[in-house]
This record gives sequence, C-alpha cells and structure tokens, in this order.
Amino acid sequence: MSPSLLKNIIKRDITMNFNKKTLLIIATSLTTLTMMSTSSAREFGQIYTQCGIGAMIFKKNETLAAISNITWDLGTTAISSDYSSNENCKGSAVAKAAFIQSSYTPLEQDIAKGNGKHLNALMDIMQCDKNIRKDVIKSIRSDFAKTVNTVAYTKATPYQKAEKLYNMTNTGKAASCGTKI
Repeated sequence: MSPSLLKNIIKRDITMNFNKKTLLIIATSLTTLTMMSTSSAREFGQIYTQCGIGAMIFKKNETLAAISNITWDLGTTAISSDYSSNENCKGSAVAKAAFIQSSYTPLEQDIAKGNGKHLNALMDIMQCDKNIRKDVIKSIRSDFAKTVNTVAYTKATPYQKAEKLYNMTNTGKAASCGTKI
C-alpha cells in the first residue's frame, strides 16, 4: 500500500469519526432541548423551590428549599423531579416515602395502637381529610396486620417493610387521601 493511499484512508477515517461524534452531539443536544421544552411550564427558579429534596424538606420556605437543593446535589433531583413527575413536584409523595422510611419503627407502633404522633404526621403528609382519617387508619391497620403476620414480612429488610407500608398508603381507603404515588 502506498503512503499516499494510507494517508487518504487515515484522513477519511478521522473525518468519518469526527462526523459521527458531531452527529451524536447534535442528536443529544436536540433530544435534551426537546425534553426541556416538553417539561412543565415552571420557571427555572420555581424548579429549585418547588421540586426535589429541598421542596420535600422545606415546604413552607422557598429560600431554604432552593439552598437545600443546590447543597445536596446541585439541583439535579429538583430538575429530574420536575421533568419526570411535575404533578408531584411539591414533593408530597416523596415526602411520604421518606417519612415512612425514616420513621418506620415508631409508625409500626402507632399503627398497632391505632393512634400516635407519627401516624398523625403520616395522615398530614398524605393530606387525609380529618373526616376520613379514622377509616383510613382502620384500613391501613387491617392491611398492616395481614402483612406483619406473614413469613415474608419476618424475612423482609427494613427497606422492604417500609415499601410495603408505603404501598398500603396508596390503596383502599388511603387512596382517597390527597397524596398519590
């Protein structure tokens, strides 16, 4: 093979690879722009105050919500929650899951008793109307009693137990509360 032919082949390969990379960058950019344009009509600042970890923790203080979102993960969860589930962007479903996970043991005790501050807090997070709370608690207690009396429950990890309780808060009477999946 002559040196000039080899040089032309290398030049062609470099050009083709450059063109493939350029096309990939353009396609990725267009996809990102399309996704951003189909996202909610929320302003960028609202995303940091109404979405993500910050909105979940600081529901009534937008300044702290924004600072928290930036501090935790530079706002990536705020942006992704706005895009993936903007109807829940205020964080109520996320707040419910986080609360159940972080306070599972006292919740378990309150559910067994049928009352308690953790169970009341859960009802608040779920946005359950005061008029239906007794029925919701009764429904959760019934489902919970069936679940804890199984072999699978005794072998479940704490995360799996919390997940089962979370799922109970989305079915039966509990489904009539304000917070959904």
